[in-house]
Amino acid sequence: MSSLKPASDLRSNFHSRPSAALRRFARSGVRSRRDVAGYLTRTGYPPGQVAAWIKACEHAGLVDDRAAARLWAGNWARRDYADAAIRSKLLAKGFHERHIDESIAALQSDTDDDARARRVLAGLLRRSGGRRSP
Repeated sequence: MSSLKPASDLRSNFHSRPSAALRRFARSGVRSRRDVAGYLTRTGYPPGQVAAWIKACEHAGLVDDRAAARLWAGNWARRDYADAAIRSKLLAKGFHERHIDESIAALQSDTDDDARARRVLAGLLRRSGGRRSP
């Protein structure tokens, strides 16, 4: 007998034992809808239940693509990735264009590609002792 709940019971039983692994997975890092869908599919949930569980996770505040995209974008910006690279990485993670645009726009208010490029160049020059290659 399967431990999976019918899709209609998923929201009301979100805190039940069958969802414990999903809750641990969702809480273990910044998770997107795509991450959760992949996890549920790999663990054998049928497609109809995957959609219902994702909605339940969103309702519980465990999945928020907008917040996840901003967190990832901020992380990569602090590591001096250019906007185009950040956009590419967010697309690869499966975020919606709207969330990506909002994330990039939020970064632009803090810093820009030129400022990140200057920081990278300054670090390279420091490590090389100020020597420039021909």
